[in-house]
Amino acid sequence: MTALARGLEVLRAFRREGEALGNGDLAKRTGLSKSTISRLVYTLNKLEYLSYDPDTARYRLAPPVLSLGYSCLAGMPVRQLARPYMQ
Repeated sequence: MTALARGLEVLRAFRREGEALGNGDLAKRTGLSKSTISRLVYTLNKLEYLSYDPDTARYRLAPPVLSLGYSCLAGMPVRQLARPYMQ
């Protein structure tokens, strides 16, 4: 469970739209060691939750992260309540 929690911490470290972070940035924001960050971003990149830019050696959130939010939003009743007002 610890690895899952740490992986989610890495994803939460991205705070602004389009923000790109390197391993050092992620280590500072999460408080995790650089070696732990390296293992986590490797896995998150392989699972396509992060994309890597070799020119800058930085990571960005990738589109599959959106699937987590969409699944959450789909089950929220506030959408059904707001729909008539939004139309």
